[in-house]
Amino acid sequence: MKNLLFSFCLCCLPLLVFGQNNQSIDFVGGLEFSYRSLSEEGSNTYQKQYIDRRNEDDEARLNWRLGLNYNYRLGAKTWLRTGIRAASVGYRFYTYNYLIVNNITNGGNNGWGDVIAGNNYGGTYDRYTTTAPDYELERAEAVDVNHLFLSLPIVLRQEFGGGKRFAPYLEFGLSPHYHLQTRSSVDLIARAEAAGIIINVPEFNKFQLVGLLAFGMNYQLNEGMQLFAQPTIRYHFTTLDQSEQETQRLYNYGLEIGLRRQW
Repeated sequence: MKNLLFSFCLCCLPLLVFGQNNQSIDFVGGLEFSYRSLSEEGSNTYQKQYIDRRNEDDEARLNWRLGLNYNYRLGAKTWLRTGIRAASVGYRFYTYNYLIVNNITNGGNNGWGDVIAGNNYGGTYDRYTTTAPDYELERAEAVDVNHLFLSLPIVLRQEFGGGKRFAPYLEFGLSPHYHLQTRSSVDLIARAEAAGIIINVPEFNKFQLVGLLAFGMNYQLNEGMQLFAQPTIRYHFTTLDQSEQETQRLYNYGLEIGLRRQW
């Protein structure tokens, strides 16, 4: 009988250590600035000039993120978090007019100077021209792009010290993202097709692996409710698309605020 009672006490020990709050759910929302890294693949001089100019001119945009999380206690101050979130990630870029610096001719027939359109699609060689001219890029139209994702985060949270009310913590983990749709303030593809320009659009990578890091603070409102806030950084390890001319990866940083129900 004594051995049975001792075994029962050992089984109950984790509950005595952790208390009753071993699980929780929380609703979280946040605002964040999102942008992208962009680099050129290969040795195309004109593509490199275009990307260098975009890296100078493109701008981060303010976006949003909303979600519902489930938290499970793994240790005295260690939690596993998962859930589901919707997020808008995007940035602003500009189209360009190509301004010819020197108009190359060949056999008395005008070349690029006559055929380059005032857009960011790069113009087209005509049959008389074998070498492209020097040109400059003139910034033209602003285009806002937003990619809508659904994510399933898998995150560890480690809490540190703290008193009865406040407790700082660190979160890190991975968050697989699935791309739902992309919205643009200007439909460049439709515009190009209307002008008779053919564009090869690289296939979008629907599944994106994203790493995240956050440092936050919990505030205990009462026995079963917590308020929390956390500055968060996310980086997409997966490239945005399968382009062979450029490599583009999204990233974002911002502040999330949430309300947690413990039990």
